[in-house]
Amino acid sequence: MGSLSPDSVTTLRVILDNIAISTKYLPYQEPNPHRNPVYMFISILRVAITSMAATLCLVISTPLLAETLKDQGQYKLYLSGIPAGVLAFNAVNDGNTYRIGGKLASTGLVGSVVKVSYDAQSAGLVRGDKLIPTRYSEQANTGRRKQSSSLNYKNGVPQVLEVKPKRKPKKYDADPSKQKGTLDTLTSMYTLLRKVDQKDVCTLNVQTFDGRRRSETRLSKPIVNGNEITCNGVYRRIEGFSPREMRERVNFEFKVVYSKLPTGQFHVTKIFTDTLFGRASLIRQ
Repeated sequence: MGSLSPDSVTTLRVILDNIAISTKYLPYQEPNPHRNPVYMFISILRVAITSMAATLCLVISTPLLAETLKDQGQYKLYLSGIPAGVLAFNAVNDGNTYRIGGKLASTGLVGSVVKVSYDAQSAGLVRGDKLIPTRYSEQANTGRRKQSSSLNYKNGVPQVLEVKPKRKPKKYDADPSKQKGTLDTLTSMYTLLRKVDQKDVCTLNVQTFDGRRRSETRLSKPIVNGNEITCNGVYRRIEGFSPREMRERVNFEFKVVYSKLPTGQFHVTKIFTDTLFGRASLIRQ
């Protein structure tokens, strides 16, 4: 059985030991949340969620979509105020089908030391407010090697099509045949970051399968402050993680801030969490 990159979205996949980002958090390796203060972001946005920062001389573009864009966003990640990377996405949703392109890259201080990138594409069906993926692919450059992987879905069940380079399966890997109804990493990210009506703010509850691991992201407890609504967030490991990872920690808490748009809808403008190394913040540009 193959595997996609680990719980990642979810979302830098690297970096700088001197600001305590563990290079263990690379595809097919075991992440250590105590050494990686943005583990939760990468897991959600991969995101590696989720992960991003000062673009300075870098312009992020996400090819894939030739049609007029329906939704798009660019976010920067700061760790204790230090730029670390940038995340950009664009999406088309015509009411019947959707397509998403996303890109993650190290920038600023991090980018000057290690060049890391993550490109992903996802497509699927739209049923009301529900997104149903039909295919997903990603290409990653960890700074050490290039990797690619892809998923297809049959009747809502993910099928791992390709992983390069190949990875030896672990006995605790989640079984893809039992992951019906889960979302791919990029669709999960878009479900979190897309524009929503006020009634849908802080109601997110999605489960993600990356080809190896299953996790849940849930928002709740909205607090309204003018044109902003703040939600409590929890990222939870479900299966496919090593026994050591499950012993160390299962739940990761964070905050999400939605801001009101002129149309009356809301979108995510901030995601943040406090870590042993200071505050990690994902800020919409």
